[in-house]
Amino acid sequence: MPTPPAVNLWTVRDELAADRDGTLGRLAALGYGAVEPFEATDDPAGLRAVADDLGMTVCSTHSHRLLDREPEPVFEAALTLGTGLLIVPWGLPEAAFADHEALRRTADTLNSLAERAAAHGLRLGYHNYWWEFECRIDGRHALEALADLLVPGFFFEIDTYWAALGGADVPALLTRLGDRVPAVHLKDGPIAKGAPHTALGRGEMPTGGILAAAPGALRIVELQTCAGDVFDALAESAVYLGPDTAGPPHGGTGPGPFGDPADLGVPASARTVPGAPPAHTTAAQPQGRRTTVPEPLRDRAAQPLADQRWRDSSLPVADRVADLLGRMTVEEKVGQLGAYWVAPMRPGEPVLAVPEGATDPLPPQLGEAASVGLGQLTRVYGTEPVLPAQGLERLRLLQNTVIEANWFRIPALVHEECLTGLLSWTATVFPTPLAWGASFDPDLVEEMATAIGGVLRSIGAQVGLAPVLDVTRDYRFGRTEETIGDDPYLVGIIGSAYARGLESTGTVATLKHFAGYSAAAAGRNMAPVTCGPREFADVILEPFVAGVRLGGARSVMVAQNDVDGVPATADRRLLTDLLRDELGFTGVVQADYFGIWNLKHEHGVAAGRGDAAALALEAGVDMELPTIHCYGPPLIEKVREGLVAEELVDRAASRVLALKCELGMLDATWKDEFDALPAPEPGDLDPPEHRALARRLAEESVVLLANDGVLPLRERRTVALVGPLVEQPEALLGCYAFANHNSLDFLDEMSARAGLETGVRIQTLGDALAEELPDAKIQVTAAGVAGVHGDEDIAAAVSAARDADVCVLTLGDRAGLFGIDGRTSGEGCDAGTVALPGRQAALAKAVLDTGTPTVLLVISGRPYALGGLAERAAAVMQAFFPGEEGAGAVAGILSGRVEPSGRLPVSVPRHAGGHEGTYLHARTAGPTMVSALDPTPLYPFGHGLTWTTFGYSGLDLDSEVIPSDGTVRIGVTVRNDGERAGTEVVQLYLSDPVASTVRPVRRLAGWARVRLEPARSARVEFAVHADRVSFTGKDLRRVVEPGEIGVEVGRSCTDLPLRGSYRIEGPERVLGTDRVLTVPVTVRPL
Repeated sequence: MPTPPAVNLWTVRDELAADRDGTLGRLAALGYGAVEPFEATDDPAGLRAVADDLGMTVCSTHSHRLLDREPEPVFEAALTLGTGLLIVPWGLPEAAFADHEALRRTADTLNSLAERAAAHGLRLGYHNYWWEFECRIDGRHALEALADLLVPGFFFEIDTYWAALGGADVPALLTRLGDRVPAVHLKDGPIAKGAPHTALGRGEMPTGGILAAAPGALRIVELQTCAGDVFDALAESAVYLGPDTAGPPHGGTGPGPFGDPADLGVPASARTVPGAPPAHTTAAQPQGRRTTVPEPLRDRAAQPLADQRWRDSSLPVADRVADLLGRMTVEEKVGQLGAYWVAPMRPGEPVLAVPEGATDPLPPQLGEAASVGLGQLTRVYGTEPVLPAQGLERLRLLQNTVIEANWFRIPALVHEECLTGLLSWTATVFPTPLAWGASFDPDLVEEMATAIGGVLRSIGAQVGLAPVLDVTRDYRFGRTEETIGDDPYLVGIIGSAYARGLESTGTVATLKHFAGYSAAAAGRNMAPVTCGPREFADVILEPFVAGVRLGGARSVMVAQNDVDGVPATADRRLLTDLLRDELGFTGVVQADYFGIWNLKHEHGVAAGRGDAAALALEAGVDMELPTIHCYGPPLIEKVREGLVAEELVDRAASRVLALKCELGMLDATWKDEFDALPAPEPGDLDPPEHRALARRLAEESVVLLANDGVLPLRERRTVALVGPLVEQPEALLGCYAFANHNSLDFLDEMSARAGLETGVRIQTLGDALAEELPDAKIQVTAAGVAGVHGDEDIAAAVSAARDADVCVLTLGDRAGLFGIDGRTSGEGCDAGTVALPGRQAALAKAVLDTGTPTVLLVISGRPYALGGLAERAAAVMQAFFPGEEGAGAVAGILSGRVEPSGRLPVSVPRHAGGHEGTYLHARTAGPTMVSALDPTPLYPFGHGLTWTTFGYSGLDLDSEVIPSDGTVRIGVTVRNDGERAGTEVVQLYLSDPVASTVRPVRRLAGWARVRLEPARSARVEFAVHADRVSFTGKDLRRVVEPGEIGVEVGRSCTDLPLRGSYRIEGPERVLGTDRVLTVPVTVRPL
């Protein structure tokens, strides 16, 4: 008698998550004597205990974590489960089977893993998909060629359906492989990509022949999608596999792929629709996993173009979307809300530093995921090192898979990170946003974003996940480098310029993180936010208002944090009432990566994935990233149960489809236009004009904080260039540069092939300074890394400094993720203080003790407290991760060839402990008689020196009194009083000395970059509307109050030589969302 059949638990993954014990009990009652977990490490002891109680066994187990660098926990889990068969479940990508060399590397990986498993008494196997059979090696299926390279004990769990889909004669294949196949996966249905699966015997699979060819193999049922109720299909499959029936030898049941439609409960009136194929064709149905009554079969090809109004580009977007939405099932609508994170082409190596368990469980393979449509593809270019042409080729394959898999042939959006340029191996790396803020140059930032948007469009991507509009609130926050600065007006103007540049190319800009992310408690990533409603409205939200209204961004990404106990991802007031109803945003709202799942996993406001999906959807989240955890079967289940209104699904799907329509992705011509994209050459993502743009922005962003005359450096001198960053080109780049964001192991291999570890050419600071000062003697001494390891490093730096005329000491950060490999800045690299990392302070003190004039050069992602070190230095310079051209920019300023024109977008603290706050503070947060702590920064917001000096005069206001809806024009004259040309950043600050709520001491209201030759002057005029002094009043409405407004103009928030005032008269005025957002500035040379 055959052994009882088994079931792979992926078939009932959602039911298992809701009620494991009850689900296993139902399987046992259906006659299944064994189970196969899809992830061994998910509570193996608990699963084993329940199975034992039910008299079931664990016949074998999958684990996608087998290919992790440390698979030991998987081995232990398999032993706990009581099985000796351990299976790599996730089909290795097509590239792993492409040729002999790829096959050899794949075999080496699997053999090595098999050897480690054998040491635990375990036998390793591999579960296939279709491409192992579509790929051919010397005329054979690639999987069979792989078998020849694997150790004898290695086995195969043949998924018979996928093998048939790949073109294999499955019974013949099983006969050839013989006892190397101790288990088979069984499913049925139309043999077509994206088709739903059915009970055994109801489709086209030759199941009888399969069972005859492998009579001793474990018979494991796995239905990844289901055309009907999953338990009904499992019950029917158990009967099919029972001891009294082997199933018909041809594997079918009669008239069609699903048997008789009447057997499935489909009424006769619903079995055909106009233009549809006959009821007994092999067309796939577009339902999800548990639709009780399948939808009518439809044939997309049978519909003439005239009937597909949604493809008619001459119609309004709303009409096209309504037409398309009316044709879709619930499953197809939900399909547009999810994403798919493409697996690496190289097997077995982690590519991104993702928190443990964040990608668990794995999504189904792409063809299955896209069978009901797909909203987005995640980071095709940004997940692993690929050359541009390879990436585009792979994207074409992925888009073709998506298009062919879904009924409507709708492609997926492709999103990529692009904060400092496209996050891809060979793309230009621009300066970080904190450097944008330091430039005070929105026009240049917009030019940069336009270049970035053009790159994204050229590679087939539509959505860029930038800019970041979080206002800097705590410098300990690891992602400070991604913020633009302390001031909401500066962030809003610079950030909206970036959004405008990206959108000008047709690329969708994404404003993030909405809202409050950077205000997390103690600067910790994803920590709660407790700021009050006025700070939230007047500081946190203001840049997003600008991003929507001035930047024209069509996408917003939700923050991961909660504000006063309500997670942003579940906050209807924030995402619908405020963002849409008040601010007028009409685009797509996307969850941050794993943000919806985190409603359960981190925030504890949802009991499961379906509940998390319901909360997010109701709040106003349209799309889930980076892959489908909640906006898939869990959401569909809630809709089917009546717990989520289908209208909410329609609302989100219509927004996604409208965006695709605006991008031309619903047009009949889109596929041809996409296929016509030319393959990029290796240098196309980092062309000379983009490097020149990166250089300009880097030069404008470097801030000279102090200088006693040692700078510029002079020729024919000995310069000691020391510190932990001098020979690390990656230290010039931010966290969202590919070289700092991805696995070092991958980069090591790719650099061996291409000779470029970072993917782009980056000078070291030593090489750049040698070019600037060819007659100087440059002695480079790299003192460890960012943490400065060892006394010998300090001793070497001291020796070099002592023997030099001048020393340039580099200090700062190395960017990365989550503190991995000692990274000190970037996502998850939060700090307890703003003291220099590691032993850098000790290094600086030792070098300064030599008495050699020393330039402190800080290259970092956050401002660091320099305290007494700066006071002893001859000069201090700050560069906020200046990008791939950063070394040349810094060296150019050190030599004097380039004028320093950057200004601080943050303050440089004096004290390292705690956090002193930003310049945007109330009077009581400044120096007071009642506190021993003086929070005055070492260098204030807006500060920066040049090679020349500037004088201010002639403050003039065109009116001393304006109404509450009026405008005052404020004029000043600025003069270059030095002997060199230079750029001054003229800054206007306003204050409200008496108001109904506590107001900041001063607040930036406008600025102008003014370049002047020696002895030349210019007149700068600011047009300040009364709306620009509005704030959130006691009743939480934005108001303009009557009263005096202070005016200050100068070169930083504390160096303000010109002061005046004007009055606002009239009744208090309540503002709406149409308030004036900017202060226009004109500069007239004199």
